[in-house]
Amino acid sequence: MATTASPLPSQGGRSEAEKPPTEQTITISKSEKVTLRSDGTVAVPPQVLYRIYSKNEVTADELFKDHSLEISGIVERVAKDIFNSPYVTFRLDKGVFGSVQCIFARAGDQTEKLATLVPGKTATIRGKCTGKTFTSVILTDCSVVTAVP
Repeated sequence: MATTASPLPSQGGRSEAEKPPTEQTITISKSEKVTLRSDGTVAVPPQVLYRIYSKNEVTADELFKDHSLEISGIVERVAKDIFNSPYVTFRLDKGVFGSVQCIFARAGDQTEKLATLVPGKTATIRGKCTGKTFTSVILTDCSVVTAVP
């Protein structure tokens, strides 16, 4: 992977002059682009996020770890982990063994929204990237932004 991309800007403490335009496209490589929104959120498809982490985890952490990400894609699974925390995974490229896993609070206002998610349908989820563990890129403190029933 080309490492010409610099880490994404930090999310706080900017003056108005330093804030990016409403949306700014950042090219990671020829086929991998992300969008930086004016609120500091990085919009990235789950397939791109996973590919970047698979190619170079150190570079991916510099780009995404501790940033708010907005993931839009096709829901693969809605389930609970061993700690009873609900999570959603997204469909990735065919043949990929791994996931982008979005973890939600055990109790909270997201339960009703999570109940509307259907595998095979599109959803947008926002959360904080904590990096990659084993075969999954993890987002925590997630919330459902939109869901197609």
